[in-house]
Amino acid sequence: MSLEQTTKQQYNILVVSKDDDTISAVRNALLNPQYVLDVTNSAWVATKRVGTRFYDVVVWNADEKPDNNLKLLGYIKNNSPNTNIIVPAPYNPEFEERALEQKLVYGFIDTPVLPLRLQNSVAKATEMANLYFDGKTGFYTEKQFKSRLEAEIAKLVNADGKTSELIKRRGQPEYLSLLLIDIDRFKQINDAYGHIEGGDLALHEVALAIRNSLRKTDICGRYGGDESAVILPYTDGTTFESASDFAINKAEAIRKTVEGLEIMSAKGIIKATVTIGVATIPSAGIENTYTGLMNAADLALYFLKNNGRRNEVMGHHNLPS
Repeated sequence: MSLEQTTKQQYNILVVSKDDDTISAVRNALLNPQYVLDVTNSAWVATKRVGTRFYDVVVWNADEKPDNNLKLLGYIKNNSPNTNIIVPAPYNPEFEERALEQKLVYGFIDTPVLPLRLQNSVAKATEMANLYFDGKTGFYTEKQFKSRLEAEIAKLVNADGKTSELIKRRGQPEYLSLLLIDIDRFKQINDAYGHIEGGDLALHEVALAIRNSLRKTDICGRYGGDESAVILPYTDGTTFESASDFAINKAEAIRKTVEGLEIMSAKGIIKATVTIGVATIPSAGIENTYTGLMNAADLALYFLKNNGRRNEVMGHHNLPS
């Protein structure tokens, strides 16, 4: 893998249109190795895809009635608030006004699609994405990850720390786990292979390994220089034990995948390992807050590190008392 590949962010773009000419025009305008295009003729299929994959930009040319368009775009923004939506004209003036008022659409462009105008709109939209995502890993930035974790915790508990009304209505318990993942001896990788062909490359490859070990609904963030964090929602409605076991097993899957990597650098093969701390809430001894959950996972991680143990997984609930 080249240096350019490790430092350039790729952006996922979903094109939604029943018009083949519009799809072809968008494809031709966005022929750029940084853009990964996904195409569908169905607005309803598009909403399902947004539920399973993150898109930086959606080019929405769905031939739907204004109310249907607003409903579908609202669904996308609710499920993926950081996705920027661009709508090619012609469009209903009432729809435009309501879409802008509800902050559903990033911008409108004319049809037939003018390549330079579309390229400019997408470039500006992906610049917005950089406010949310780290270029070396593709994960959320620390600030944005904190916001996502706080939102996930709020689904479980109210501001007073008691079970949320949503969970009460569902009538079953739900759990949330956090993994803190530290690349072992990261400074030694930088010293031996260099920051770009060593550290940056390792960050990129480890991030891919983490992502490939997870469900599409799990949320990844870059947390500090060589640390990543993962949110694991667990909604099977069973027990704390099953939820924490699920998180430990996911952490083990990540650890084993990273351990098996052979990262090809200009100076040779880099072998990396990770140490992972895991915490699950609701749990006795952990506050149902961002700080409480982070501190609990951090304690588990640094119990291993402080005892000279690497390439291991530790759950907060397994710490010696």
